[in-house]
Formats: sequence, structure tokens, C-alpha cells
Amino acid sequence: MQQRLVAEREKLVERNEEDKMLYRDLATTIAKNPYPPARIHTLWTLHELDALPTTTLLTCLKDPEPTVRRQALRVAEAYLGEKSE
Repeated sequence: MQQRLVAEREKLVERNEEDKMLYRDLATTIAKNPYPPARIHTLWTLHELDALPTTTLLTCLKDPEPTVRRQALRVAEAYLGEKSE
């Protein structure tokens, strides 16, 4: 029983590390992809995964493409009430 618990815990730690790498790769997509729809889809994906770093959201709010900024603003609205409560 103990070995099973240890193995399950190790798998959770492994998965957590894999998730972190995926989130970093997605954030890199936002920073480096020249295609605005890709940046928008990635922004929403990170938001829905509850893995959107504040710095990435700020990057999107400063994006040269107006449609990316508009979508970043919509995502940012979801965070407005969180800090003030």
C-alpha cells in the first residue's frame, strides 16, 4: 500500500513538472509568435487552465495588434475583483 502511495505521489510531481513546461511553452508562443490569432488562442488557453502569468497578460495588453489587446482586456476583467476582496 505504501509503495502505491509513493508511486502515485511521484506521478503527480512528474505531471506537475510537465504542466509547468507546457505553460512555459505556451507563454513563449505569446511572446514570439507573429500570428495574432495564435497569440489570442494561447492567451485564452492559459487563462482557462488557470495558468496565465501576470507578466504574460501584461505583455498581451501591450501587444501591437489591437485584437490581441482587446482579448487581453477581456481576460483581465476576470481578475479585477480577485485582488480587492
